[in-house]
Amino acid sequence: MKVLLPVFVREFYLTHTGFFLLVIAFAGGFMRSYDHIALGEFFISSPLVLVIPIVFWFLYNLKVINFNGEKIRQNENEFIFCFMLFPVSRQWWMAIRVVLIQLLPVFVYGLFLSLLAWKHEMMNSIIVILIALKILVIISAYHLLWSLHHPNYEKKVSFISRFLNLQFKKAFPLFFIEWMTRHEFAMLLGTKSFSALTILGITALYKTDIYDLRLLSIGIIIVSVGNTGLLHAMHHFENFHLSWLKGLPLPFLKRIFYSLLTIVIILLPEMVFLIQRFPAGQGLYNLAISAFFLFSIAFLIYGLLYAKDRNQQEIMTLVFYCGIGWFVLVLFDVPILLLGILNALVGLALWKKFYYSFEYVSRK
Repeated sequence: MKVLLPVFVREFYLTHTGFFLLVIAFAGGFMRSYDHIALGEFFISSPLVLVIPIVFWFLYNLKVINFNGEKIRQNENEFIFCFMLFPVSRQWWMAIRVVLIQLLPVFVYGLFLSLLAWKHEMMNSIIVILIALKILVIISAYHLLWSLHHPNYEKKVSFISRFLNLQFKKAFPLFFIEWMTRHEFAMLLGTKSFSALTILGITALYKTDIYDLRLLSIGIIIVSVGNTGLLHAMHHFENFHLSWLKGLPLPFLKRIFYSLLTIVIILLPEMVFLIQRFPAGQGLYNLAISAFFLFSIAFLIYGLLYAKDRNQQEIMTLVFYCGIGWFVLVLFDVPILLLGILNALVGLALWKKFYYSFEYVSRK
């Protein structure tokens, strides 16, 4: 057990430090204590409404499952397969302990909802919460054990996938999108769900009171920073799976254009939600500069990835501090158009200076 905890638990929280900092900043910076209580009471008001937090728990659980699978497939962790020499009952007990610690944030919030439900004597909601948490633990523990017993299972391509691959040509900007849907679908789904809810929540505030563009700009910062994991995965894809691209005789501006087009596709769901939910009183000009600010942050983050080889934990920490800087500048009413131009110029400068000299070392 002392071996499993550093490999799965410690590395899980270190790898997702930026994600937890972002959640803490969002939950603690924008929601006060009675806001959390009001939201919790809304969740427990009906077992049907409880589906909302349970869906997010399952998305978090997919992140845990995906992380454990990646750790098992790494060559330096082959010694873990000695785990199978233990009795089956002990294997289950150790796997459950590992996933219990990994799912600790879910259990903390589940306990919070259960206490609220107990206070209001809503036993049905408590039962639903307990059943959902139990299912999460069983799924994660079973997948961990299954992965340890089947480390090199064969992946078969379905007939439909083979037919589509043969019949339709894919444009280069779609290469990464397809790779994400095949290998990192949990991250893709979780990121887009978080972005959609953030935009929906912040734009809904404009219907209750009068706010200027700063509130929406803060939401855009949160959404853009939340896509750092996808941008890091895109960087990994281009420099690990498509490392031969640097040897092709392509102009530098054309390379930037293809990558920018991929980033635009990544942020397309956020752009759609922003257009649909944009406050009516802000005008088209503010919509245009808000969209530009959204893309400029992603462009700068991608440029930072070329400045120095960093793993996901290091880049998330750096982006977190950049997000704090953007947050402060927006609060001091610095125009987001100016911030967007600065982001784009700095991102372009970093990209142009380090693209050809950059050497990719870090793994996912």
